[in-house]
Amino acid sequence: MFLKKLGKDKKLFFDYNNNPQKVIDFCNLCVFDSYHERDLLNLYRIFFYTAKPLDNHKKKKDILKFLSTLEHLNHTALRLGKLVKRSDEVVQKQVDMLLGIDMLEIFLKHFVDKVVLIGYDSDMSPALNWLEQMEFEQKLSFLKISSEK
Repeated sequence: MFLKKLGKDKKLFFDYNNNPQKVIDFCNLCVFDSYHERDLLNLYRIFFYTAKPLDNHKKKKDILKFLSTLEHLNHTALRLGKLVKRSDEVVQKQVDMLLGIDMLEIFLKHFVDKVVLIGYDSDMSPALNWLEQMEFEQKLSFLKISSEK
């Protein structure tokens, strides 16, 4: 899989190849424009929102290993929604709700001053509008995910 940072000033191509540390490094680059360990001192947490694969997914074992490793890395929290099959389509459920709950807790408990959302889902708009109303500093990086066949 490739992640492509879409922005006015730069594009970043990234192949994480199911390596959790590369995901963290990519997030650090998006947030801090560096990989320096000292920058992590100001980082509350990186939340990773996804869903476990369906039972018949050909790479289920690899994906579960990736998620397990990611869950145990420093400064990370894994939030799992569910995959639901509808007709010919598989859709992710509950992830937006998990994101909203985390943002609400972070805001109400004053854990951070700045929120950085790295994602590719236009469903983040309501969360961003809410953050703006709460006068949170926010930065948004959109990622386009495509799989190589």
